[in-house]
Amino acid sequence: MAKKIIGFVVTMVLIVSLHAFAGGDSEERTDIYMQVYSDYEEFVRDQWVPMIEKALPVTMHIEPGVSMDAMAKMRAEQSAPKHNIMFMDSPIVSLAKKDGLIAKFDESVMPNLAEIYPEFVLEDGYGVGIGLAAMGIVYNPEKTPPPTSWAELWKPEYKGQVSPPTFDQTNGIVFWVMAGAIQSGKTPQQALYDPDSCFAGMKALLPNVQSFWKSDAQQLQMVSSGDLTFMGAANTKGTYANKEKGLSIEWVQPKEGAFQLTNSAVIVKNNPNVELSMRVLNMVISEEFQSILIQNVFVGPTNSKVKLSGKIEGTNVPFGPEAVEKLVQVDWNYIAANRAEWTERWNKEIVR
Repeated sequence: MAKKIIGFVVTMVLIVSLHAFAGGDSEERTDIYMQVYSDYEEFVRDQWVPMIEKALPVTMHIEPGVSMDAMAKMRAEQSAPKHNIMFMDSPIVSLAKKDGLIAKFDESVMPNLAEIYPEFVLEDGYGVGIGLAAMGIVYNPEKTPPPTSWAELWKPEYKGQVSPPTFDQTNGIVFWVMAGAIQSGKTPQQALYDPDSCFAGMKALLPNVQSFWKSDAQQLQMVSSGDLTFMGAANTKGTYANKEKGLSIEWVQPKEGAFQLTNSAVIVKNNPNVELSMRVLNMVISEEFQSILIQNVFVGPTNSKVKLSGKIEGTNVPFGPEAVEKLVQVDWNYIAANRAEWTERWNKEIVR
């Protein structure tokens, strides 16, 4: 009898040992769904995900998408959210908070928030910046001198040679604001509150518009080939990524300034695992993860402990608060409150 008991114990020990050797553990793993920017997807899967899954009892599911995709998913799932974490541009964080779609951070669960530059803890703790970029003008340095002013895009010699963004993007809103500044002579911050001038400026530009862009890849290729002279409100992130691939393009900040663009992240309100989602996001904003980010994507870090290195050295990618202070800031809460009305007007007056 004793031999049977000993044999049973030995068998159980072997089973447990084999399970541990195979990588199993006694802690149940939870599915976490995270939408990221398309140009983040590869390194997130290859580098961030293994680190997260090693540190936390989660299985990460990564989806690529843009900010408005995230908004559409959160609205569709509001009664029963599937997604946990969404990456989106900072202006869309304002919309998401206004619509009650995102959760306020718990600093006790996300202690790394203390390392983030204060200006990138967004909407009173409902969003956090993860990567910094700027929106200016792209041109081909082999074919065109660098434009010194946004007003050059309105010159008659560039008829059919300019490509602005569509209005449903962050880039499109800021281009529209700059159109108002050029039209009225006001600063961009002042022009925002004068939508008639913004629409008048866009109408004045229409003869020069070759097309409106939603995804920047084709237009950047056209600038490189000489089929397009200027691409407006293009961001540093996409520009330098495509320049690295061999395109003949350059990004410039005109005298009126370039606009700030902050890649950000939020927690979906009432998702099945809010606290665990925050633990994942706490890793994403850490010094270690942010240092990996700037080795893979042309964005500046928001964690104050990260040192300048990697892809962004020697570029115009904003790094640190001093660089950000030089960029144009606009009132995104005001934009969020009026965006639907302006979009309707855009579709009637500008879309062709």
